Amino acid sequence: MGSRLLRQRVWFCRRLLCATVLLYLSNVFWRTAWQIFDSALATAPAPSDVVIVAIDDASIAELGLGLVSCRACGTLDRLRADGARAVALDILFTEPDPNSPKAMLRLHVQ
Repeated sequence: MGSRLLRQRVWFCRRLLCATVLLYLSNVFWRTAWQIFDSALATAPAPSDVVIVAIDDASIAELGLGLVSCRACGTLDRLRADGARAVALDILFTEPDPNSPKAMLRLHVQ
């Protein structure tokens, strides 16, 4: 009787291990962890006094990178003059401006 019980337990452990490996390989644990994390985040509405100013691809295509970067700096000055308490700038200049190849270098040096 003890031998039969031992075989059943070993068989159960093997099945459990196989099921765990299959679930792991299907990324079920990863997705579940993110769903739990997302559900724990607070869902408060954005404050009404926050403004996001975006530079879109059409503006870059029309004006070029050099003019967009100059206008972005001018916009920052105007925002500060209008009483902005904080201004954040998040722009990736990943390509040189064909009209001004050194403009990218100047932005990084300043």
